[in-house]
Amino acid sequence: MAAALHAGMTIYLFGNLGAGKTTLTRGILHGLGYHHVVKSPTYNLVEIYKISRLYFYHFDFYRFNDYLEWEEAGFREYFNSDSICVVEWPEKAGDL
Repeated sequence: MAAALHAGMTIYLFGNLGAGKTTLTRGILHGLGYHHVVKSPTYNLVEIYKISRLYFYHFDFYRFNDYLEWEEAGFREYFNSDSICVVEWPEKAGDL
């Protein structure tokens, strides 16, 4: 799966708690050549990984109570043509 990814992509992960969303993301990062610890972004909301010239952002919006929290968090700039964004619980950000 990692071989098919490229900058500018956003991947939305849906599933119940414990479904393996972070485990899948960990596998993608390892497939991209990242060999360090991959943590769940549940408390930080985002974990940032730099792989060569690529920025890989792993988001977890589970704790959002209102979709406007996404806008207020200032994450919009992370979603650009130079990065890959993986988002757990994207429905918590509404249509944003």
